[in-house]
Amino acid sequence: MSLTVVGDIDQLLYRFTGATPEANMGEGFDEQFPEAEKFMLTTNFRSTGEIVKAQLELIRYNYSNAGGPYAQEMLKELNAFSSIDGEKVQISNHLAAEDEAASVADKIATMIDAGDYEPGDFFVGARTKAQLGYLEGDLLRRKVPFINITTNGSFWHAKHIAAAAMYVILANDSTNKEAFKAVYNISSSVNTDRTGEYSATRYLGQKFLQACKGSYQNVDKAVHQRKHWKYGVEDLKTFIWRIQDRMNESSVSQLVQFVIDNSIRDWLIKDEGIVETDGSENGKLEDLKTVVEIASQFDTIDEFAAYVFEARKQAEDAKSKNWNDYVILSTIHRLKGLERKVVFGIGISEVADVDSYGQPYGLLPHTFSMTSAPCHGVIPFNDMGRVEDERCLLFVLISRAKELVFLSTIATYRNKPMAPSRFLAEI
Repeated sequence: MSLTVVGDIDQLLYRFTGATPEANMGEGFDEQFPEAEKFMLTTNFRSTGEIVKAQLELIRYNYSNAGGPYAQEMLKELNAFSSIDGEKVQISNHLAAEDEAASVADKIATMIDAGDYEPGDFFVGARTKAQLGYLEGDLLRRKVPFINITTNGSFWHAKHIAAAAMYVILANDSTNKEAFKAVYNISSSVNTDRTGEYSATRYLGQKFLQACKGSYQNVDKAVHQRKHWKYGVEDLKTFIWRIQDRMNESSVSQLVQFVIDNSIRDWLIKDEGIVETDGSENGKLEDLKTVVEIASQFDTIDEFAAYVFEARKQAEDAKSKNWNDYVILSTIHRLKGLERKVVFGIGISEVADVDSYGQPYGLLPHTFSMTSAPCHGVIPFNDMGRVEDERCLLFVLISRAKELVFLSTIATYRNKPMAPSRFLAEI
């Protein structure tokens, strides 16, 4: 019998599943197979010399000579198979996520227009899904085709994100069937069931949607068919009226925030078990903050609606096509195992002066690798990550690139002061 085990301590992304070097290498495989022969795979066949150098400069901080937790003998001295040194990893600084998104989109569009690259040559990676939402509008305006693989093609396809926008769009245009379909069964925060408890659903299913022919304008006619729909329809009509009542005195972003505060947040907490301080990689409440900030860029609901539907349409068009024709937007976890010529990494930032700010906060490394995530459930478990695992995330992102890597930082995020991540100084 022979056994071969392959692992990479530098690409540790799934500690939460038990995929750890402590359990599976040092205390696991080594103890069970002490006479096993080991080989270090040290040749990188993908990237240029400068990219490989940056990977090694970064990841060495996970090992004991630089104060890391892993034994120094486990560090691989990476070498590039390519004889091309290539360009160094480039780092840029921006005021906010909106400025960063505009710069990244402009850079990609310029490189494509120059004829040196195709859309399918680019990855844009972020630590959190919420960060990617800022990019879509700028790519659309520059006519750069993209797919956001974290949300079915577009940020605006995710149910909670679409609902926050579609309620405002429906209140502005009661004939919009797509908007109606997105929100008709998502309750307002005051909707209750027969016991008087908050109900996240109006119990208006597909038969109701068919009865009103997919149109908000027919909801009263549908109620005549089945009396038990009446209570849910009243909540829907009242909530739409409340949005409409604020239209003359509120901005687009204020209307979206009203919808979130009076419907979407409570719906997520009740229907999906989202906690109020949900700031994880795929944090849905963080997504909603991005929706509000994007909405603030538009003067009218019509302009906002046109933007949302254009993004959703492009995603629909992309579903039946090969991803090779599109810029891919993704959280870093989903890029593992993939490669492209050019990689952008956005929001590589954290709070620099923790004493002044009061607590650690970061995008990469993420906040919850520096402080424990809040636990609101009944099962006590430690959800705190590790900074060295966050370093692995950036290592994975950089190592996706064949030719070029562009990393960027932002000075503010969610009104919090940010600075370049410690990882950029290490590189």
